[in-house]
Amino acid sequence: MTKKNLLIFLIGLMVVSIIIGIIFFLSLSHDEELLTQKQITSYFNNELLEHSVLLNLKKSLSNNIFLVILIWTLGISVIGIVFILFLFFMQYFTLGFTLSSIFLKFKLKGLLATIFYLIPHKLSSLFLVLYISYHAICFSYNLLLFLFWDREINMHIIIRKYLKNLVIGLIMAIIISIMEVFITPFVLKTFTNLIK
Repeated sequence: MTKKNLLIFLIGLMVVSIIIGIIFFLSLSHDEELLTQKQITSYFNNELLEHSVLLNLKKSLSNNIFLVILIWTLGISVIGIVFILFLFFMQYFTLGFTLSSIFLKFKLKGLLATIFYLIPHKLSSLFLVLYISYHAICFSYNLLLFLFWDREINMHIIIRKYLKNLVIGLIMAIIISIMEVFITPFVLKTFTNLIK
């Protein structure tokens, strides 16, 4: 498995996950659709502004850092690849589901709503999942080759690189949390003002 093939596979899984998320949304009952629209409305009405900045930042940091550490830790296990792929799938499945909800809620303005939803922190968050998942799978695969196929792999170098990936992932998680708390509420407020 080459790194290029893995990246192509993950991008393909990303697309499939989004499509499945959209299909799942289309299969919801009317009551479930109404509930989803209510949640979308709450999100776009700047729900983040209803709580203290410190509380929002703490919650966002906890979620993002936990996800990075979880995926990174799973990469240390030779069976972690399955769980990493599941988490990866769920992140993009949720994206497809949410985008469908936004389009249903805002109709023709759904494209504009999607742009405001994705920028800036959501796109960054999805890239973070791709980044940390890619490196976690690479490490797990190398570990598998080293332990069970006796491949001559310099694990010391690979471990150092993997630790750097964790540090980069954590820095990205912190930046994304800051964007989510300090920038996203105003981006969403701008959208709600535009559609009034």
